Amino acid sequence: MADRVRRGLDIVGAFFAIVFFSPLLIFIAAILTCLDGGPVLFAHERIGRGGARFRCWKFRSMVHNADAKLARMLARDAALQREWADSHKLKRDPRVTRFGDFLRRSSLDELPQLFNILRG
Repeated sequence: MADRVRRGLDIVGAFFAIVFFSPLLIFIAAILTCLDGGPVLFAHERIGRGGARFRCWKFRSMVHNADAKLARMLARDAALQREWADSHKLKRDPRVTRFGDFLRRSSLDELPQLFNILRG
């Protein structure tokens, strides 16, 4: 019973948050579209409750085709290869756009996760 109440509150809260933030969601999507015409959202797989896999949606903060750009960068730079091998992150990742950096620092890139809440 408590799980149903909690789930109901999650759905209601996420719905009202989406309605409240919809102008901001639309504004961010428009900016991302205007910047380079690539996809607005980025999805990656995560493991949730009970080991269930789900697609986690975020606003895209990197250049379009970032994986291909990473492969080219790593092929050319041994220091970047070592940094990537250690943590699968780059401290100064050139694939992150200026607007994407702002989205990350402000956590606005996480707003599409409200839709994940609705999906369960």
